[in-house]
Amino acid sequence: MVDPGDPAVVDELRKKHPPRSNAVSSIPVPSSESPVVCRVSSVSKAIQSFPSGSAAGPDRVTPQILKDLISQRGEASQPFLSSLTSFINIVLAGKVPVLIRPFVCGTNLFAVSKKTGGVRPIAARNVFRRLASKCGGRAYSTARKESYGARQLGYGTPRGAEAAVHATRMYLHDNIESSGKVILKIDFKNAFNSISRNKFFSLIHERYPGLYPYTHAAYDSASHLFIGDSALSSDEGGQQGDPEAPPIFCDTVNEITHEVESELNLWYLDDSNLGGDYAIVLRDFRMIISEVPKTPGIDNLIILGAPVGNLAISNALSDKIADLERMFLRLKNIEAHHAFFPLKSSFSIPKLLYILRSSPCFNYPELLAKYDDILYSSLESICNIRLDTDARKQTSLPAALGGLGLGYASVLAVCGYLSSVGSSSRLCSEILNKPFSDHLYEGALSQWYELSGSTTIPENNFQKSWSDPVYRTRLNNLITDAPDDKSRIRLKSFEGKLQSAWLTALPSSSLGLKLSNIHLRISLALRLGVPICEPYVCRCGEHVDLFGGHGLSCRRSAGRLQRHSMINDVVKRALGSSNIPSVLEPPGMSTADQKRPESWCLGREVSHSYGMPLLSTPWHQAVCPLALHLISLLPLKPKTVKPLNTLT
Repeated sequence: MVDPGDPAVVDELRKKHPPRSNAVSSIPVPSSESPVVCRVSSVSKAIQSFPSGSAAGPDRVTPQILKDLISQRGEASQPFLSSLTSFINIVLAGKVPVLIRPFVCGTNLFAVSKKTGGVRPIAARNVFRRLASKCGGRAYSTARKESYGARQLGYGTPRGAEAAVHATRMYLHDNIESSGKVILKIDFKNAFNSISRNKFFSLIHERYPGLYPYTHAAYDSASHLFIGDSALSSDEGGQQGDPEAPPIFCDTVNEITHEVESELNLWYLDDSNLGGDYAIVLRDFRMIISEVPKTPGIDNLIILGAPVGNLAISNALSDKIADLERMFLRLKNIEAHHAFFPLKSSFSIPKLLYILRSSPCFNYPELLAKYDDILYSSLESICNIRLDTDARKQTSLPAALGGLGLGYASVLAVCGYLSSVGSSSRLCSEILNKPFSDHLYEGALSQWYELSGSTTIPENNFQKSWSDPVYRTRLNNLITDAPDDKSRIRLKSFEGKLQSAWLTALPSSSLGLKLSNIHLRISLALRLGVPICEPYVCRCGEHVDLFGGHGLSCRRSAGRLQRHSMINDVVKRALGSSNIPSVLEPPGMSTADQKRPESWCLGREVSHSYGMPLLSTPWHQAVCPLALHLISLLPLKPKTVKPLNTLT
């Protein structure tokens, strides 16, 4: 982030927002148009489509506030949704007063440094403006997509970027030795801010008349851009941060994409890739712009941020390794839990996943192994644990299978690529106008068969469907090869989403969800079965090995009874929230052998696992598995409780 008060930054951002280039008199008048009308269900879906963590605009209202308001139980959310829908329909009808339009359509502007130099503006727009654009744009999303076809993949095309990369690679492979054929990359400079508003006014008025009143009201006059103490003016092009800006740009260049005659005709918003005979590509290029820029060779080719050529893939993986090393140097200076959470959730595999899916990175095992080694070495240093080979395998498993969810780049490179190719093959066929065949697919599939031990491919192409068999095979191998029964029980006991919920919880001190450095170390070491202490004799007289599991069942463990009482209280309150009666320490209970019953009771039959009483009535059958699961999470020593003879 750069200083918003720097005059040089403000001047550079001002240059990116040019004044209106055409006469305003040519704009169609929207008075006779019938605007789009949204229903309550459409507004609700549009609110839910906002990504988690979306920022607020000048109105200081975040999308999460709207999500919380419509998620209330009962009928509390319906009046709000109805009123909000009426308001959105007023906005879509273009009835926002002219005086406040520059503020309603305005945005907070932030500037970040580009790797290639200069600054990139980031906009946080008014949430109700974004909501209106989402609702209005959905009415014509299908019509727009049909108009764009397989040429424009930047709007309404799931996995469009991945399909573009795969199609380009296939085209290169089929024509690598063809003489006279070239690939041309075109990237428009400051594209969204440079398109003519008069032109897209005419296009939308003609093709999508119901959307025109809203578009006219939003773009007829200049809107305000607030950065620091300065205010800029946006008077031309699409407004950054507006969900309608990408389809507006696609509408504007749609005629050009249909006039291109090159064999390969790919567009992703303002990024274009043309391929074919040199003369035809050059003629298409001259139709778009007047000067041919220099383009990199095939070996260095990068399409939409994904490497296509061999050298480009190697360089991209090397850059990711360097980024991970640099991130580790910064994370090791903060508390362990605060460092562990972003390392797992953001800075490791998620940063790498796009190029793993789009490019055949599985052909570079040395670089992937180096990435994995740096990742797990970083984890060891941050959490102060030592991972052997089996512990690393368990760490790579999803949290629901008892791992930490860090993943192996070498595994995800195969699964991600197969998932991406399979899900985008139909679209690639439409782009190339011939059956899709990836010469690298069979090699990736052969590696997947070896990793998963499976003989049949998944029925769908979700990445989870490809990676799950690999991870489950690894888990089964870990259980089979475990040195003792204790290790097998440990591996099995951590399976399930609830047992791993703490790994995905934000480490917030105010909510009591942040672990201290020593607590995080102990939690991970017990989960992974790695050494945690030196062997010694406990004060209770029992021998403690270097895995430190004795403390979970030690008779003299501090807080054991307190934790037992706390979980009983949690279960009781859970039953109370479901209107199920329960009593702590119920009086009047007796047994023939004078044994004391469990501290809370639900019925006549008592299980032999953690002293968990069960009943056979339907609601007990529904509640008791949850209660049993909660009890099983406690570090308590199992005990046997005999059935009760009487119960009041």
